[in-house]
Amino acid sequence: MMHPMRILLAIVALAASAGCAAQRERPTAVRRAPEAGERFFAGLRQITFGGQNAEAYFSHDGRRLILQRTENDSSGCDQEYLVNVDGSGLRRISNGAGRNTCGYFYDGDRRVLYSSTFAHDRACPPRPDYSHGYVWALFDYDIYTSAPDGSDLRRLTSTPGYDAESVLSPDGRKIAFTSLRDGDLDIYTMNTDGTDVRRLTTTVGYDGGPFFSPDGEWIGFATEDHLMKVPAAGGPAVQVCVTSGSPLGSWGADGTNVFSVSTARAAYRVPASGGEPVLVLGPVHEVVVRLKRHVSGEAQARGDGEGLGEPGCGEVRRGDGATTPTCRRPAQIVPAGPAPAAS
Repeated sequence: MMHPMRILLAIVALAASAGCAAQRERPTAVRRAPEAGERFFAGLRQITFGGQNAEAYFSHDGRRLILQRTENDSSGCDQEYLVNVDGSGLRRISNGAGRNTCGYFYDGDRRVLYSSTFAHDRACPPRPDYSHGYVWALFDYDIYTSAPDGSDLRRLTSTPGYDAESVLSPDGRKIAFTSLRDGDLDIYTMNTDGTDVRRLTTTVGYDGGPFFSPDGEWIGFATEDHLMKVPAAGGPAVQVCVTSGSPLGSWGADGTNVFSVSTARAAYRVPASGGEPVLVLGPVHEVVVRLKRHVSGEAQARGDGEGLGEPGCGEVRRGDGATTPTCRRPAQIVPAGPAPAAS
């Protein structure tokens, strides 16, 4: 999964499309009134209609979004699309094969990043089991770059397993991403041409959803129940706050992290230096979601540990077929402190 206004996009730019008929000629954006009691958001506009739409991020000039979309609610596979912010010009840019996710603009909007499974299998991977709640499947993704029209496709990663959730550093030189290449989900960086891959986190369990600080000195990321940050140049991870589930965050220019938690159906803000989260949106209703992690469509571990011998532990099956133990354990943290001075 890259993060200018991540939470705003997830909640506002891609307003829920249930009940809207899919149309080949997409209408322009439709204004939506905020829910009663809304204190933080105004000027809401719905820009997608029909299908399943998610993971949208702005272009540098603010005129377009890149998003993943499944045209048919009951069948089909996620592909990468571009759309203008007024809702016009929706068009697919991925090649139509495999499953695609985590798009991002870079190089002055001359190129885009996204992850796809098509090199491993052009067919759509099997849908994961949603019977116990929301699932993010760890398919055999690799990271690609192309021109915004889908041409000049280049592959940046080729290791077995999950390579996705890629984001660009503010100076445009580095990509941070989540990978299973060393047997556990951790945060990595690489150059925009795929060279100089470096691992930044080593704690057992999920480390993912990276996002850069505005000065590029830090990378925020999520564990199963913490919002964390790690120096982009390497070093010990620092706790920002404890969360009720795995958070999805962004880093504002005012030094505030905004994040959402699927288990709470809510969004929060917290100082990037650490502190207590403040509710800014939701919850609409209280929902407890049991998170599962899947690899190639198979359930391997549940966040609550149900059905597993040790609470929060299980196995992750890598792309090469081998399995690696993974457990939900407290992150190894140091006290929150100030960010390093910008150079």
